Amino acid sequence: MGIAFIYLLLAFFGVVEDIVNHESIVSFDTRFANLLYEYRAPALVKVFLWITLLGKAKFVLVTSLAGTALFWIWNRKRYILPFWLTLGGSYLVIFLGKVVIHRQRPLEVGVYHEAFYSFPSGHAAIAAAVYGFIAYCVIRHVATWRNRLNLSFVAIVLIASIGFSRLYLGVHFLSDILGGYLLGSLWLIIGICLVEIPAGREQEHCSAFFSRRMLQSVTALILLSLAAFYVHTGKRYQPIINTAHEVATPIVVDDIIRGFEDLRLPKYTESIMATEGNPLNVIIIAQDDASLTAAMKKAGWQVPDPLGFDSIGKFASSVFSGRSYLTAPIALGFWNERANDLGFVKAALTDSPGLRREARFWKTRFSTTDGRAIYTGLVNLTYGLSWWAIPKNSPDIDAEASGLFIDLRENGLIASYDMRAFVKPLSWKDSGDKKYFTDGLIYVIRLQ
Repeated sequence: MGIAFIYLLLAFFGVVEDIVNHESIVSFDTRFANLLYEYRAPALVKVFLWITLLGKAKFVLVTSLAGTALFWIWNRKRYILPFWLTLGGSYLVIFLGKVVIHRQRPLEVGVYHEAFYSFPSGHAAIAAAVYGFIAYCVIRHVATWRNRLNLSFVAIVLIASIGFSRLYLGVHFLSDILGGYLLGSLWLIIGICLVEIPAGREQEHCSAFFSRRMLQSVTALILLSLAAFYVHTGKRYQPIINTAHEVATPIVVDDIIRGFEDLRLPKYTESIMATEGNPLNVIIIAQDDASLTAAMKKAGWQVPDPLGFDSIGKFASSVFSGRSYLTAPIALGFWNERANDLGFVKAALTDSPGLRREARFWKTRFSTTDGRAIYTGLVNLTYGLSWWAIPKNSPDIDAEASGLFIDLRENGLIASYDMRAFVKPLSWKDSGDKKYFTDGLIYVIRLQ
């Protein structure tokens, strides 16, 4: 336990160091938060609001009192002090960590507003410390290994669900949750050691004042009361939902390429792990999202199906049956730490599984002098699947941008256009030794 404590403590300091020094974990945090935001569903938001309630201070306090009562009537009194030290110590270091690190909450993606600082996650820390300690106490008195494993699995799922609820609701970064779990685990180790060191695993007896049947009845009553309190609190728990997020003031530019240079915006897409991807190959000037979507549809492009159980099932069926699923959900791409705002697909020359043209667009903060929005985009061709799920992209970065330009022009949708030097002409190889190439030009297209 001492070795585990030292390891977790060093891991926690490592996370803190990465956050303070703005290492790659910070960039990953933002992309992961944006990724979950794009796949957020109202029904799941309601589910995770109920789950996150398990980590709220009021419910944790009532749960702790119920646990203390059960420890007392079952004559497990030596658990009580370690339990409350674990709880109190966790809340203390959570508060100190938030004040010292003072990390802001994720911007623009929160389902509701949280006032205090973000790191470390109090919900994650309390889930690991309190629910972990309760699970330890129960498992300690379970006779069979099978039941111990089952209870351990339930406890792990519960603790993980509470942490993930904070991510899905957009009120914490992933490193906040990781830091919270590490802190909670440290106090869990302290609590377990306080129980184990003085008395070991000696036989403990039930209270002399209650028969076993009475103890079981009282236990059931306490647990039912706790469940009723949870349901009552959950029905009354109605945080103010963010129905609209703050929109940054547009920056009016005469030259979009110069705007990229002035603000030092990235010219390449990114992976969720912050590695550099393909260069952008098209810029679209449109009135708004609706007008861009209408133009793409008129040019023969379709909006892919949203990610869901139905679309996942259809995609899996198309892979194993060899049938084409043109409007399968498009994988999100990242630019400037944001997931793409719009995505479109179009059939390639041949109809085969995994072969289609894909366009992703990100709405920038730029606008033209006449108030039109400016979108950056990447158009590519996927020609197959790796591991039955990961699209393989064509090595020619420029060809599909030219194809999109032709689609728009032939349908009379272009008011004006230009081709500008954007990145240096280059060729490179990916991790699979596949060679990509581009002439470094970008289409700047103004729609009608």
